[in-house]
Amino acid sequence: MQINNKIGWGIRIIFSWMIFSLHACCNDKEENEVIPICIASNHSLMALVPDFSIQTVGNTLHTKYPKLSRNKEFPMIGILKVDGKSYRFMGGDSLRPFPLVPLSTINCGWPARYSYLHPKDDWMRKEYDDKEWYNGLGAWGAENRPYPIHSTWTVADIYIRRHFNINDKKKLEGYKLYVCSKCDDHAEIYCNGEPIYQVDYFSNRIECKQLSDEVVAKLHNGDNVIAAHGWNTKENALLDFGLYMENKTYNDVDMAILKQMNVQATQTHYIYQCGDVELYLDFVSPSLLLEQYLMGCPVGFISYQIHSGKSEIHDVEILFDIDTEWMFGKNRVESLSEQDWCTVKSDSLYMGIAAEETAYSYNEGHVLLSQKLGKNKKDQGVLLFGFNEGKGLQYEGEILHPYWNKDGKRELKDALLFIGDNYKKLMRECDRLDGQLNRRAFQMRIPSFARQMILDYRKFISEHRFVMSQSGDLSGKTHEC
Repeated sequence: MQINNKIGWGIRIIFSWMIFSLHACCNDKEENEVIPICIASNHSLMALVPDFSIQTVGNTLHTKYPKLSRNKEFPMIGILKVDGKSYRFMGGDSLRPFPLVPLSTINCGWPARYSYLHPKDDWMRKEYDDKEWYNGLGAWGAENRPYPIHSTWTVADIYIRRHFNINDKKKLEGYKLYVCSKCDDHAEIYCNGEPIYQVDYFSNRIECKQLSDEVVAKLHNGDNVIAAHGWNTKENALLDFGLYMENKTYNDVDMAILKQMNVQATQTHYIYQCGDVELYLDFVSPSLLLEQYLMGCPVGFISYQIHSGKSEIHDVEILFDIDTEWMFGKNRVESLSEQDWCTVKSDSLYMGIAAEETAYSYNEGHVLLSQKLGKNKKDQGVLLFGFNEGKGLQYEGEILHPYWNKDGKRELKDALLFIGDNYKKLMRECDRLDGQLNRRAFQMRIPSFARQMILDYRKFISEHRFVMSQSGDLSGKTHEC
């Protein structure tokens, strides 16, 4: 990945200005004081690397899923159970639809009829006679794809009709229904002749579209048809689709009440009311600190703490549900317990939670991490996130290692566990830096500029990679990926 010298010098100047400002802050002798900056705008909740920096819009953390790069959802739900009652403090409606007509798996494809020739205009209707079409097994795609392909698709266009049977439509009443699909490159999908949606891009995640009331009304007991037209403009064709029903595991829980939101340079703080207790939730990016072993390190964490009345005893459990299949299009997960931590790896994402009083499970493409909290147990904990950046950055023939791993010998898992063991100390360091940055920023007496400067600092870190040049210097040759 190359950039011209002018851009490189421009980035070097910006980076040098930030470092100079931070060092000036660190030499400030005043008492630490964090000035609240409560805003309702788009900002980085956790700044790790360009491919994995969690974003949110305003105070929507408990009503919508946060975002990753390229506006991709980060499908994570946070639930706090207080005396048996559940409150959602993170995420939107559940992304766990129940399969009625499932997508393809490694061990099981789905039968359908298909044609490579352009059919009559009513080919998507249920009444269309497809007896002359070929019989095949979905999903269709290129043979070399890392996906459960059961039939080869090598031409430009394909038409597929998937029949399915409904025994008792009344059992579907009160539930949302979705057509879920995965395609490369384009597809238009119908249900009993009614258009559902058209996909014009490739995505690693599964796309879901809720059926309208009009389409649901046309479903009936007996034979129904989902029809799809796929067309491929490049190599690696793929088309898979199915019908799913809403899973109300988390839909019927109460939403936590947001009491306070406070955005700082290295952290975002939330306070939620969940029944009779308060949940203090902190998104922390230790990579924003100046220590060399942390600068640009792709590890962050969520710290959580329960506050209740001194004489009150509550049975409290915190639960995090991460849909790894929705995020990566893969359902392989590795887990192990090491150094008092339970760590989970899915694709490039690492997660860690203290092994004591915790539970881990993996079900239907979802990682579930939970921890018991309460009066006679720990009332606080931490959820760690790490993202594997992969190989070093190549620039003008040089292989540049990330600055936090400048010798190329550090493992991400070890960095994850180190930050987990020291997260309280790192939070204190972040508090100190936040206070110094606030005082420095507000000395200009222009609050709007001060707030924007602090947010831009976090944004800059989240959109750039810090690498070590072969000469042993911190390189400014980084830019948004």
